Amino acid sequence: FQLTNNRPVTETCFCSRYGLTNKEVVHSFTLEMYRFQYYLNTDYKSARRILLSKIRYLNEAKQNAEKIKKPGALYTDDQFNLYINALTVVNFVDYIERTADKSLLALGGLEMLLEISKFYLSIIKPNAKKTNYQVLNVTSLDGSIKNIDNSALLNYLIKDCFGKTANMVALAKTENRKEVEEYLKTNDYDKQIDNMREVRRKLYQQSPNVNNLVQYYDGYFKEEREISNPDLVNLFMLYPDDFKELVKKENYIYYSKFANPDPLGKINLAFIACSKGYEKESNKYFRNVLGLNLCDDANKLNFEQTYLDLGVASALNLYLVYGLAGLKHDRYLLMADSFIPNDIRRLEFKINIANNIGSIKIKRNSATVEWQ
Repeated sequence: FQLTNNRPVTETCFCSRYGLTNKEVVHSFTLEMYRFQYYLNTDYKSARRILLSKIRYLNEAKQNAEKIKKPGALYTDDQFNLYINALTVVNFVDYIERTADKSLLALGGLEMLLEISKFYLSIIKPNAKKTNYQVLNVTSLDGSIKNIDNSALLNYLIKDCFGKTANMVALAKTENRKEVEEYLKTNDYDKQIDNMREVRRKLYQQSPNVNNLVQYYDGYFKEEREISNPDLVNLFMLYPDDFKELVKKENYIYYSKFANPDPLGKINLAFIACSKGYEKESNKYFRNVLGLNLCDDANKLNFEQTYLDLGVASALNLYLVYGLAGLKHDRYLLMADSFIPNDIRRLEFKINIANNIGSIKIKRNSATVEWQ
């Protein structure tokens, strides 16, 4: 209900994490990581407006990069968040694949993708032996951990960003090859694309070790510090088919030991736990986050909701859809499963796929997908 009633009505709207309330306007990574996916599933117009807003503010993103003496475009928040750029590219491509609406490429979308990739190329450095490329001195997704090297989530996103940008260039060429090739050559994007391919091939990744664990960032296994939001596990939501089920399970067991999770951290852990044999733990996290709607700013129970948190609301929605319902979509094919706990009798929702609406009904021992 909160998400439905706090949608962007034009491409000039600013989507604050806290909606239309008296709380300060905040641009948070939760828009790109969680909230956009909700709109893509339920309201194509809102998803398109968010992307058009990104294109509209491309010059401001370029200015953000100039402030730190870098080329390209940097979409960020007040914490110099490097993840938002790549998530913007991921969302852009997801929208086109889901809707077949390629018009955004000609409306400035292609330039936006290339300028984002240009920025990333400027911050990636080769190692001493020049055997791979690394991303150094960055922060965690929520900014709570600083000065880290080779964040597992960020490096994976950047690699995907380069690949998806190259794919969108190829798609644009199918529409008007001569004009696009001239545009790329005039702006030196053709050389940039070659560089992107080379860097993508050698970009360092935190691969699962012999214990099936993915290291949060360089050196984490040695320090094993407490974390409030184990954002690494977002990899398993964004790229579920890229990791074995055993890897997901072992990472849940490991990172839950060091987590003192905030609401988003609890949802991230709950997402993995629900399908890996830890249904009770998952449900406990889920119920705990739901209880925040009855707390004030001091986190004291007062049975009065004092503000909206659309970031948490959208993450909860994705937990229900992709966690408890186990929803997977391979382009226009939908598949679902049932991971609901004993105290939930059924779960029903609808999702947009191209020009169709899929109706998903989950019970304790069954999952059905019907088309409307």
